[in-house]
Amino acid sequence: EMSLLDFAEKVKHDFGIPDVRVYGDPNQMIKTVSVSSGSGKSMVSSALMQKADVLVTGDIDYHTGIDAKAQGLAVIDAGHYGTEYGFIAYMKQELGKMFPDRQIGTAEICQPYQIL
Repeated sequence: EMSLLDFAEKVKHDFGIPDVRVYGDPNQMIKTVSVSSGSGKSMVSSALMQKADVLVTGDIDYHTGIDAKAQGLAVIDAGHYGTEYGFIAYMKQELGKMFPDRQIGTAEICQPYQIL
């Protein structure tokens, strides 16, 4: 259990990303988490049904974020890139197992945008 503020900082740190957008009271205590990589707009109702305190997702639009907050669900938007780039190393490893005689390469991992 930790505050939404502390949990958002943990998401930022553990995902290795420079920022997150947070909808909700920073002092709200977080016990139950729902996660959806990529766009999580369609997962808000499921997170609410599961009684999650927060939904961590890769993309939430403004109105969905404030609507979720109004229903008691905090949202941490870690960005599409922030929630999906971790798959690259996993997929490289799995493809290496499937095709051991092939060299598997990946694109350089770098944040595709800057916050100014």
